[in-house]
Amino acid sequence: MCSLPQEITADLPRHQALLTHLFEPALTRGIRLRIGACFPLAQVAEAHQALEGRDVHGKIILTAFWPRLPQR
Repeated sequence: MCSLPQEITADLPRHQALLTHLFEPALTRGIRLRIGACFPLAQVAEAHQALEGRDVHGKIILTAFWPRLPQR
């Protein structure tokens, strides 16, 4: 386990409030991400080619532990 830097632990309530403010929209579905493709981690080169070639519209997800996600 890693420890938090001193500048964060010195004002932990403030940092917790900032993180809540930043991530709450994503957690409450206020921000929606478009998933363009899913690749297994073993196909990271193909995922990178799709990204470089602009073949995918949306985010590219590399799966490591969720093989049931749809494949491209």
